[in-house]
Amino acid sequence: MPKDPKIRDVYKERHLVECFFNKVKNYRRLATRYDKLAFTFKSFLALAFIMVWLA
Repeated sequence: MPKDPKIRDVYKERHLVECFFNKVKNYRRLATRYDKLAFTFKSFLALAFIMVWLA
C-alpha cells in the first residue's frame, strides 16, 4: 500500500468498486446478458444493485 494519502484513498475506492462488481457477478442473468430488451436488463441491474447494497 502506498504511503501517499491521496493514492491510498484511490486504492480504497478502487477496492470497493472491485468488490461490488464481484458481488454483482453472482447474478448470472447480468453476466450473460440474458434479457434481450435494454429496459428489462436495466431494471434487473437496478434490482441487483439494490440487493447487493442491502446485503
